[in-house]
Amino acid sequence: MIRTCSILPTSSSGNLIVFTSVSFLSDISFENRERVAGETSWNFWSLLKYSLEGFINFSEALLNIATASGLLSFASSILGIIFIIVRKLTIGGSVNGWASMVVMMLFIGGIQLLCLGILGKYISKIFLETKKRPSYFIKETNLK
Repeated sequence: MIRTCSILPTSSSGNLIVFTSVSFLSDISFENRERVAGETSWNFWSLLKYSLEGFINFSEALLNIATASGLLSFASSILGIIFIIVRKLTIGGSVNGWASMVVMMLFIGGIQLLCLGILGKYISKIFLETKKRPSYFIKETNLK
């Protein structure tokens, strides 16, 4: 496992995630023990920063959230446009320009978020390809 992980080109410090992606984590067993000497330099904020770095660097969840919120904002602006048109034709308008401005802001913001999410997905795929990590590892072989 050490030889396999050492050949992987990575510049981030998320070693546990690299081990998991290599799929050797199920072969490792360890016991938590008390620290023998000294005190840890990790505090709550450094651990939080470390976990956020791992989440951002190794996950596409934030891109999915941006894409979904852009799509939701775009869809709600379309419904708002329909509502404004129906209300104007049936009841009449309330305050001139307010509803249409809010709907247009939702529409433009939704389109921007949706496009940023899609662009981010493309860039994340390119980033994963540039890591040049192998698709699989051969654990054992009979070749000498």
